[in-house]
Amino acid sequence: MGYDMYVENRTNDEPGSWGDNNTNPDYFRLNIGGMQMCVALMREYGMSVDDYDTPSFPKQEMSEEEYEKASDKVRRYRIAKPGIPEGKVFTTNDEWHVLPEEIRQALDAYAASKADKTQAPQWFGEWLKFLEHAEKQGGFRVH
Repeated sequence: MGYDMYVENRTNDEPGSWGDNNTNPDYFRLNIGGMQMCVALMREYGMSVDDYDTPSFPKQEMSEEEYEKASDKVRRYRIAKPGIPEGKVFTTNDEWHVLPEEIRQALDAYAASKADKTQAPQWFGEWLKFLEHAEKQGGFRVH
Protein backbone atom coordinates (compact mmCIF):
# COMPACT_ATOMS: atom_id res chain seq x y z
CA MET A 1 0.00 0.00 0.00
CA GLY A 2 1.22 3.46 -0.76
CA TYR A 3 0.66 6.73 -2.51
CA ASP A 4 1.09 7.14 -6.26
CA MET A 5 1.41 10.74 -7.41
CA TYR A 6 1.05 11.74 -11.05
CA VAL A 7 1.43 15.20 -12.53
CA GLU A 8 -1.80 16.64 -13.90
CA ASN A 9 -0.51 17.27 -17.44
CA ARG A 10 1.78 14.34 -18.09
CA THR A 11 4.73 14.59 -20.44
CA ASN A 12 5.70 10.92 -20.32
CA ASP A 13 3.08 8.24 -20.88
CA GLU A 14 5.44 5.57 -22.15
CA PRO A 15 4.42 2.05 -21.11
CA GLY A 16 6.74 0.66 -18.50
CA SER A 17 7.83 4.03 -17.16
CA TRP A 18 5.27 4.10 -14.35
CA GLY A 19 6.38 2.86 -10.97
CA ASP A 20 9.92 4.16 -11.04
CA ASN A 21 10.69 7.49 -9.36
CA ASN A 22 14.03 7.63 -11.15
CA THR A 23 12.93 7.31 -14.78
CA ASN A 24 9.63 9.16 -15.01
CA PRO A 25 9.47 12.82 -13.96
CA ASP A 26 5.65 12.65 -14.06
CA TYR A 27 5.42 10.05 -11.28
CA PHE A 28 6.40 9.74 -7.63
CA ARG A 29 5.54 6.99 -5.16
CA LEU A 30 5.90 6.65 -1.43
CA ASN A 31 4.88 3.72 0.71
CA ILE A 32 3.05 4.38 3.97
CA GLY A 33 6.24 4.63 6.03
CA GLY A 34 7.83 6.95 3.48
CA MET A 35 4.74 9.15 3.46
CA GLN A 36 4.83 9.41 7.26
CA MET A 37 8.44 10.56 7.05
CA CYS A 38 7.54 12.97 4.24
CA VAL A 39 4.78 14.50 6.38
CA ALA A 40 7.19 14.99 9.27
CA LEU A 41 9.81 16.63 7.06
CA MET A 42 7.32 18.88 5.27
CA ARG A 43 5.95 20.01 8.64
CA GLU A 44 9.47 20.69 9.90
CA TYR A 45 10.22 22.79 6.81
CA GLY A 46 6.88 24.64 6.93
CA MET A 47 5.75 23.19 3.60
CA SER A 48 2.41 21.73 4.65
CA VAL A 49 -0.74 22.88 6.42
CA ASP A 50 -2.81 20.74 8.79
CA ASP A 51 -5.15 23.31 10.38
CA TYR A 52 -8.07 23.92 8.00
CA ASP A 53 -11.57 22.74 7.17
CA THR A 54 -11.82 20.06 4.50
CA PRO A 55 -14.82 20.33 2.20
CA SER A 56 -17.31 17.48 2.07
CA PHE A 57 -17.96 15.37 -0.98
CA PRO A 58 -21.42 15.83 -2.51
CA LYS A 59 -24.22 13.39 -1.86
CA GLN A 60 -24.84 11.00 -4.71
CA GLU A 61 -28.28 12.42 -5.40
CA MET A 62 -27.34 13.45 -8.93
CA SER A 63 -26.24 11.91 -12.19
CA GLU A 64 -22.87 10.22 -12.29
CA GLU A 65 -21.50 12.97 -14.54
CA GLU A 66 -22.72 15.73 -12.21
CA TYR A 67 -21.32 13.86 -9.21
CA GLU A 68 -17.88 13.52 -10.85
CA LYS A 69 -17.83 17.25 -11.68
CA ALA A 70 -18.83 18.19 -8.13
CA SER A 71 -16.36 15.72 -6.63
CA ASP A 72 -13.51 17.04 -8.77
CA LYS A 73 -14.26 20.54 -7.50
CA VAL A 74 -13.85 19.22 -3.94
CA ARG A 75 -10.59 17.48 -4.89
CA ARG A 76 -9.24 20.84 -6.13
CA TYR A 77 -10.26 22.84 -3.04
CA ARG A 78 -8.02 25.71 -2.04
CA ILE A 79 -7.40 26.99 1.48
CA ALA A 80 -6.40 30.47 2.57
CA LYS A 81 -3.20 29.34 4.32
CA PRO A 82 0.03 28.89 2.35
CA GLY A 83 1.39 25.41 1.67
CA ILE A 84 0.11 21.99 0.69
CA PRO A 85 -2.96 20.89 2.65
CA GLU A 86 -1.96 17.64 4.36
CA GLY A 87 -5.37 16.10 3.71
CA LYS A 88 -4.74 16.22 -0.02
CA VAL A 89 -1.49 14.31 0.12
CA PHE A 90 -1.05 12.44 3.36
CA THR A 91 -4.37 10.88 4.30
CA THR A 92 -6.05 9.19 1.33
CA ASN A 93 -5.29 8.46 -2.29
CA ASP A 94 -8.61 9.70 -3.69
CA GLU A 95 -7.21 11.67 -6.63
CA TRP A 96 -6.76 14.87 -4.64
CA HIS A 97 -5.41 17.65 -6.85
CA VAL A 98 -2.48 19.54 -5.35
CA LEU A 99 -2.48 22.86 -7.19
CA PRO A 100 0.56 24.67 -8.65
CA GLU A 101 0.10 27.59 -6.22
CA GLU A 102 0.19 25.21 -3.25
CA ILE A 103 3.34 23.59 -4.60
CA ARG A 104 5.03 26.98 -5.12
CA GLN A 105 4.20 28.02 -1.55
CA ALA A 106 5.62 24.74 -0.23
CA LEU A 107 8.83 25.11 -2.25
CA ASP A 108 9.22 28.72 -1.10
CA ALA A 109 8.74 27.62 2.53
CA TYR A 110 11.41 24.94 2.07
CA ALA A 111 13.85 27.48 0.61
CA ALA A 112 13.21 29.88 3.51
CA SER A 113 13.33 27.21 6.23
CA LYS A 114 16.16 27.45 8.75
CA ALA A 115 15.66 23.81 9.80
CA ASP A 116 18.53 21.35 9.33
CA LYS A 117 18.11 19.85 5.87
CA THR A 118 21.19 17.65 5.96
CA GLN A 119 19.42 14.76 7.72
CA ALA A 120 16.66 14.33 5.11
CA PRO A 121 16.78 11.02 3.21
CA GLN A 122 18.02 11.01 -0.38
CA TRP A 123 14.53 10.47 -1.76
CA PHE A 124 13.39 13.80 -0.28
CA GLY A 125 15.55 15.57 -2.88
CA GLU A 126 13.76 13.54 -5.56
CA TRP A 127 10.44 14.58 -3.99
CA LEU A 128 11.46 18.25 -4.29
CA LYS A 129 12.36 17.73 -7.96
CA PHE A 130 8.98 16.09 -8.52
CA LEU A 131 7.26 19.08 -6.89
CA GLU A 132 9.19 21.52 -9.10
CA HIS A 133 8.17 19.56 -12.20
CA ALA A 134 4.57 19.16 -11.06
CA GLU A 135 4.22 22.90 -10.47
CA LYS A 136 4.91 23.46 -14.18
CA GLN A 137 2.53 20.67 -15.23
CA GLY A 138 -0.66 21.85 -13.53
CA GLY A 139 0.03 20.27 -10.14
CA PHE A 140 -0.37 16.60 -9.28
CA ARG A 141 -2.97 14.08 -8.17
CA VAL A 142 -2.64 11.51 -5.44
CA HIS A 143 -3.85 7.98 -6.33
